[in-house]
Amino acid sequence: MISWRDEISWRDDLPAAARDGATVVALSLREDHLAPTPRDLQEAPSRDPARGAFLRRRALSRRIVAARLGVAPQSVEIGHGPSGAPRVLAPSSSLKISVSGRADFCAVAMAESPIGVDIEPSRAIEPPWSLLHPNERNILETLTGEARADAFPRLWTAKEAYLKALGLGFARDPTKIAIGLDFSILDEEAAPTILTRGWRRFVLRGEDFIAACVVLG
Repeated sequence: MISWRDEISWRDDLPAAARDGATVVALSLREDHLAPTPRDLQEAPSRDPARGAFLRRRALSRRIVAARLGVAPQSVEIGHGPSGAPRVLAPSSSLKISVSGRADFCAVAMAESPIGVDIEPSRAIEPPWSLLHPNERNILETLTGEARADAFPRLWTAKEAYLKALGLGFARDPTKIAIGLDFSILDEEAAPTILTRGWRRFVLRGEDFIAACVVLG
């Protein structure tokens, strides 16, 4: 029995107005004519295609934060914190953000509490066994075919979202954290308060994705 409630607002469109609470927006990336800030250009990788993808994600993130705060996208500045995680630098706000994505898709999560998000294509891949907790390996080893293909992205996205919410990413040893198929979280080294968590499936440009979000107290 799952004892938590998914109190996250999941969206696949650009919000038009501000709202409270945890929100995740998942979208395909397209060219964006929002002028990058000097910080955007400085933090972007030096070469394409990674540079272009980074700038598209940053532009989308600024637009989503602007809608949340009720300001113009041009007034929003996002930068990397000491751990490499994104943070809102302007305007002054208590809003926390997390960003996940690759060249052609992106998820942006927002809340007033520490938040983490991860989004991955929902397809069969070989799990990185050495990065999994023994409990997770046991779960996956009992599954085959479509059942394993469905379970692994759920476990992995939840683990990444939790690590991002902690603000540490893979500076933490991922083998010390076990995710269950009911989104239970066993952390052998910490016991943070988890406000809410959830998974959601998205279809972006005809491809299936799974996203996970964790909000900490």
